[in-house]
Amino acid sequence: MAIAEAVAGHYMAHNDEHDENRALCELMTLISYGTFLDDERLNESYRVFREAIMNDPDYRGFVPKLLERHESRKELWEEAAAIWGPHSNPSQEKVAGWIYSEMSVLYHRESQLFEQRNEGTKSLVDSALWTGIQSPAQRVITIRSTLPIALNAIDVLIDHLSQPPHNNGPRMDHIDEALATLRSLRDALDTILRAAEEGGLEAIDAQGLPAEAVQFAKRAWRLTRNDPLPLAVSGILFALFSTAGFPGAGAFAASIALHYRKEQTR
Repeated sequence: MAIAEAVAGHYMAHNDEHDENRALCELMTLISYGTFLDDERLNESYRVFREAIMNDPDYRGFVPKLLERHESRKELWEEAAAIWGPHSNPSQEKVAGWIYSEMSVLYHRESQLFEQRNEGTKSLVDSALWTGIQSPAQRVITIRSTLPIALNAIDVLIDHLSQPPHNNGPRMDHIDEALATLRSLRDALDTILRAAEEGGLEAIDAQGLPAEAVQFAKRAWRLTRNDPLPLAVSGILFALFSTAGFPGAGAFAASIALHYRKEQTR
């Protein structure tokens, strides 16, 4: 995390708008993953970025209480996981989704700050392209325009995998599992799309459903990646999910893109 620490140091020294965006993005990345919670280098980076945001006057009054209370990622995650009760064992995706919803006020504040900095200037470029952060209204528009494409792609994939084997033999177990996973993914996306259309997206984020949809898609990809069509469709799905702001989709889309590039250079 040496790069992250260097960015944080530069941010605190110069406090310009670009470092501000980077500090927020790095902080959210460190918070969003419940792995290596005892790693001291990661925790030190978390503390640096947390302090940068908390001491920034532009964010005064907007810092979530959850972030204020915890100087370590482990404590933050323990509190988040505890909301499901002492005897439950929520998935990392559910906990990450809840944390994301709690922290989303920081993203909303950053969008406001960007608009304020650029007030009175005319631009044909949407602010989200500069900040990498979508406002709630922008995200609804993105979801409403991308998820119908994703749903259609999943329908094509389900139809493809439902075809009988060429040798007329029994279908392999992993194909049945992939079909069940894709149907679960489709149900999740349909719920998210309806929430976006009905103004309930914040509640869906709090439930962690976008993160859960990404996990369904990852499972389907792993089960079908030896088939060229599902492999190609999966890449498109993760690109769409990344555009729609689904947690974890961007990193996985990047790994698939790297796989494609390696294959193309062979």
